[in-house]
Amino acid sequence: MIISKRNIFFLFIIIIVLGLFISTSIEIKNYKISIDQNKNQILKSPPIWPAPFFSQLGNNSILISKDFNFTIISDSTLLLNKTLSKYYNLIFTQDNIINSSSNTLNKLKINLKSKNEILKFGFDESYKLIIKDNENSKLEGNTVYGIMRGLETFYQLIKFNFSDNSYFIENCLPLIINDKPRFPHRGVILDTSRHFYSVKTIFKVIESLSYNKFNTLHWHIIDSQSFPLSSKSYPNLVKGAWSKSEIYSYHDIKRIINYGKENGIRIQLEIDMPGHAKSWSVGYPDLLPHGWNDSSTTTTTTTTTTTTTTTTTTTTTTTTTTNIKCPDYDVPLDPSSPLSLPISFGLLSEFSGTDYDYNPNYYHDKNDKVITVDNLFHIGGDEIEYQCWNNSKRIKDWMNDNNLKTFQDVAKQFQLKIINQLLKIGKIPVLWEDSFQLFYNDLPKDVIVEIYHDQTTAINATNNGYKIISSIARYWYLEYSYSNWIHAYNFEPTLNISKSNIHLVLGGEGAIWSESIDSSNLFQKLYPTSSAIAERLWSPIDYTNLSNAKSRLQSFRCSLLKRGINAAPLNNSEPLSPFSCYNS
Repeated sequence: MIISKRNIFFLFIIIIVLGLFISTSIEIKNYKISIDQNKNQILKSPPIWPAPFFSQLGNNSILISKDFNFTIISDSTLLLNKTLSKYYNLIFTQDNIINSSSNTLNKLKINLKSKNEILKFGFDESYKLIIKDNENSKLEGNTVYGIMRGLETFYQLIKFNFSDNSYFIENCLPLIINDKPRFPHRGVILDTSRHFYSVKTIFKVIESLSYNKFNTLHWHIIDSQSFPLSSKSYPNLVKGAWSKSEIYSYHDIKRIINYGKENGIRIQLEIDMPGHAKSWSVGYPDLLPHGWNDSSTTTTTTTTTTTTTTTTTTTTTTTTTTNIKCPDYDVPLDPSSPLSLPISFGLLSEFSGTDYDYNPNYYHDKNDKVITVDNLFHIGGDEIEYQCWNNSKRIKDWMNDNNLKTFQDVAKQFQLKIINQLLKIGKIPVLWEDSFQLFYNDLPKDVIVEIYHDQTTAINATNNGYKIISSIARYWYLEYSYSNWIHAYNFEPTLNISKSNIHLVLGGEGAIWSESIDSSNLFQKLYPTSSAIAERLWSPIDYTNLSNAKSRLQSFRCSLLKRGINAAPLNNSEPLSPFSCYNS
């Protein structure tokens, strides 16, 4: 058969079209399979917030009998017993009429592998939860804190049917969850200087952090606006509090630290220095630079403009002088003051539980000390207003005596002394990124840098070998009007950080700066956005499906409301119309 060139051409076209059709059909089929697999993965995700590291679920359900109990099959501790009692009371709030049988869940075995309850950076929070049937259900953890995280997971699995007065676990048995956090440091910053929060409110914050599987309350306890921290070494400092009733006593601080331990939450104090120190001066005026209120720096900008006409060319030079005054709300300490280092060292000693004493007029009773077992101590180091030192003859004379050329040199010397003192007493210093930008690679490598401006600084710090904590303002500062859970959830703290440096990212923190926040709106600002941060820091990096996250977060928000945590709706800062909390 003779085939013309024209027929060959048409045959070739037909083959191409047919090939495209078959290829497209296969792609569509594969796409549908991919969608179905994704749907199955979402449907099979346990309704837990934050999502666990590993889970394996079945399709069966089980009723929980009215005789249910936590059965300890290992050594016990007072804290373990207290934790089990707390969660039993949180879970079983209704009358349960289901009798025990071989088909009901009558007990959950508790296996605590270690009685070590030291709460410090890097403590073990891993757990394994298995629920199959009455005889094969257990929760085990290496520490009581792992048991705490597992009990929160168990709490979220249980539902109550009001029609027949029964508790049950639905459509997920047999269930195996192996869980551990992605990052060792996961927290929220609470600013108690700009607005005071009662101890009861702070307790509630600690409880809510535990429900979210956070592990740190970064307590920004003092700032320029007020000094509510009661010091026995330097008792006049507390004169900088808003009032005599807005103060944290030794007793209060101990209670907060102990309550943190009961909930698996480290209390990391921040005593910010040398910036933000105006409140210090109410009790000790000599701590501030002399003449700070008349102090300023002058910057000069020269602009040259050339104008050409048909006959002449004219050049005009304009000099603009800008006078930058010392802000009266943000005055730094005077490093040349004979009180600055002794008081700073004294506070570090007093609130780190060490035996170093820098006030010879005060005798420390060891039983009266505030013991902070956490090995991280935050010393601020941010936003030093150098112009406040410009009008002080004492500082300038002291700079000449110490061969310090610039105010940056002054800040470096002061911060190095504080850093070295913390290292001497066995604490790891944490500083805001301003200190890294001040020292750059000369900052001691023992320091942890907290990043709050942008991811570029995180990349630079890790490239230079520094461990970091992420708290990028545009994503994880909770007081901003644009702050929302999706915005927070979508930020990845290891973004663009090289694979070899990812281990230097220790975790992150959401931040509540309290200029416009107090107890009346605190929890609505905290949640649900902080919950999104909690999952980003706990769960594997590949949990990014917003549809799946929204469904679980709505359910988790309902559980927070049930426990008295006034979390805002997911879609707004306040309810706009009647709806169920499961559809917020």
